[in-house]
Amino acid sequence: MDTPRSPSAVGTFLVTVLVVAGVVGLIFIVRAPTADPPEAATVPIASVQNVVFDVSAFEEVCHSYVDGVGLVDYAGLKASPARLDAFLKQVEGISPHTNLAAFPGEAAALAYWLNAYNAWMLRAVLDAYPVDSVMDIGDDPGVFDAKGRICGGRDLSLNGIEHEIVRKEFLEPRVHFALNCASMGCPRLPAEAFTPARLDAQLEREARRFFDDPTHLDVDPEIKTVYLSSILDWYGEDFVRWLTEVKGIEEPSLLDYVKIYAPEELASQIGDDFSVEFLDYGWGLNDQAAEWAAERRGD
Repeated sequence: MDTPRSPSAVGTFLVTVLVVAGVVGLIFIVRAPTADPPEAATVPIASVQNVVFDVSAFEEVCHSYVDGVGLVDYAGLKASPARLDAFLKQVEGISPHTNLAAFPGEAAALAYWLNAYNAWMLRAVLDAYPVDSVMDIGDDPGVFDAKGRICGGRDLSLNGIEHEIVRKEFLEPRVHFALNCASMGCPRLPAEAFTPARLDAQLEREARRFFDDPTHLDVDPEIKTVYLSSILDWYGEDFVRWLTEVKGIEEPSLLDYVKIYAPEELASQIGDDFSVEFLDYGWGLNDQAAEWAAERRGD
């Protein structure tokens, strides 16, 4: 059985650089050639040509049910899921694959897929809640491989969205700090939706927030060891490829990437001869009501 959120093979990419004015940093994105066209949409493309994709319902969900440390009020959301389901209804109807006109630019397409993944993950938890871990949702297939996450009429799994679309169509490793698998080991779910205009700044913020968390990055200078989230292990090729193809670094290491986003005091401690150990991944649900949530809140 494949490990959930484990890396998949990635093809050859053509790099496109999208500069978002007024924010720090760049989004480096590629479109991979598609061998086969996406499955036919159930909604005729002509019927949605003039639709504007609206994330306001998902924005309200995030504002209302996600706290400042990325924990979710699943009980409250399960009691009032109308806004989440309204957003997912939009996701079901169109996608960048079926109506490119509704998603002008790479940032709009990427924001769609990030929000779609996170929203479908929330819905999967609600369908099983109360539950202690997403690993307890489903049997064979589990929550990551089960289909039924409809995007533009196409029947996808969470792994399909992540590995077959996000990782293949966009050379942007910061997505790994934006996709939330509803677990304590995940990057923290933002209390807002991703939007095209803010996407680069949002990804930059989430990358820095990820490495500012000692459960994702810790350094022991005395034994020359860096402790990293397993996400850097599972998707190491994505980070290294970006350093090579975008930054032009020859033979880069994961630590070269880490030092870009780590807090300055930690980055300055990491030497070229430091080794890496990967931390155990926390699969406990990112639930405000869970007993382990108190530690993250600092209670």
